[in-house]
Amino acid sequence: MTESRVKIFATVGQAALLLLLAGVLIGRRDFAHLNLSDFIGWLKLLPPPLPLWTSRAFVTETLLLALLPCALIVGHARFSQARGVHWRERFVNAFGTGSACALAFIAYGAAHGVAGKISGGDTYLVFRQSALAAYAVVFIYTQIFFGGAENLTRWAALAGIAASLACAALDTFGWLGPKQVPETGEWMPIYGQETLPLAILGLGYFFIVRSKWYVHVLCAAGMVFAAWRQAARPMQSVVPIGMAGAFALLLLLSIILALRVQTATLKRAALCVMLFAVLAVGYRALKSQTAQSEQPGTETSSEIKAWNLNQYGTLFEIFKNAHGPADAAQRMSARRPPYVPVSDEEVYKLQAVFEATPSVSVRNNIWRFLVWRRMLLDWRAGNIYLGSGVGQPWFYTALYQSGFHYGDPREGLDPHNSYVNTLHRFGLLGLGLLLSIVAVTIFSAFKALFNSRGEALLEALLLYFFYTLVFACFTVSLEGPAYSLPFWFALGLVAARARSIRCPDVD
Repeated sequence: MTESRVKIFATVGQAALLLLLAGVLIGRRDFAHLNLSDFIGWLKLLPPPLPLWTSRAFVTETLLLALLPCALIVGHARFSQARGVHWRERFVNAFGTGSACALAFIAYGAAHGVAGKISGGDTYLVFRQSALAAYAVVFIYTQIFFGGAENLTRWAALAGIAASLACAALDTFGWLGPKQVPETGEWMPIYGQETLPLAILGLGYFFIVRSKWYVHVLCAAGMVFAAWRQAARPMQSVVPIGMAGAFALLLLLSIILALRVQTATLKRAALCVMLFAVLAVGYRALKSQTAQSEQPGTETSSEIKAWNLNQYGTLFEIFKNAHGPADAAQRMSARRPPYVPVSDEEVYKLQAVFEATPSVSVRNNIWRFLVWRRMLLDWRAGNIYLGSGVGQPWFYTALYQSGFHYGDPREGLDPHNSYVNTLHRFGLLGLGLLLSIVAVTIFSAFKALFNSRGEALLEALLLYFFYTLVFACFTVSLEGPAYSLPFWFALGLVAARARSIRCPDVD
């Protein structure tokens, strides 16, 4: 195939991935979980059974499958041009070790899916739970389509920031206001907690590294605008924790580089941390003043108090020391059907914690910690190497009988920690494959930053990826497209840019 045709397929892949990312960043679940019939209305007019098929095909997954021919064509062209003799060496030269780890992770998830279906697992849950590994294809696509010159990676990063700012602009006019979820009746914002931090972190880093005054003005204006929209809604504690974790990881990486006499990254990272520390102090002071004028227990004051981690130690002490009544006549009734008297001692421990939590925010956080504890205990009691598999829901029966919120009866309960979930479902082997993709990519970025004496674009990409890495500790980031696409896309851009710096002759 001619070089011009390969370039056309690469352009199609680049545009499709960027549009998909923009849709996910702006529309979140309203876009990520949209099926083809809702996305393209005239499909409903087709003769049966086509409307039924398109109503079950989601836009995100369908587009990722449709990109497979483009990825194969462009990838084959890069594989043919890569230097080396043995095909394994040619693959590593063309796509990197991270892509090999990603393929292994995808194959491992597919094997779990097949095993889950053979063992009689629910078809919907088989696909939903094994998709945790399938979304790693975004990482491979990103390297294939954006693995060339620096300008491609730069434009991809700027497109993500632009989508985040567009989200903030739409929200300003109320076009992304909360929508009611039919199943639960809850009101939820369309965009997620990863969207606006993308603009805040990215623009903050480029504010530090750029010298032209008008770039400083544009970056500052964009940061203030995105932060204003972020502050317009109650900020969940996972957002500042994610940002703090991102800066901590970047500083750790830059300190290691400085020990090897590469100090440029450390200087930029330190300046960026100082900038955000000033902004965080100002934000905290503003929120504290607002909270003083509010009644105790309101949403703003509760969020500020939720950042105090000391109270969680107290709550775990309550969990440890709580006991049920010795007299059976004094037993509490379960909080959900069939409302029978509770004999399980753990239910009383959970209920004591529930009643002791000072706010909804603290309750949400301690809920996560308790669920992680239970899932890890179940993992240790099962197959620690291969995990529990897919196709079956996971239940925390004692939690269901207490006052804590519980998940969908069919899907069970997600732990809101993608790493714990991976460990439980896929075992040590699956979690090891996932972490190997991350570790190989970060090590490649480390070598690129050392060899190049630091590069601002790669550092900015790492900063945002570190945010998604920490964010996945507190959400279902890798289990669905709404959060997994930013994670895998950012990691893919890090890998693509690192390879462009270290091996410019193979791209």
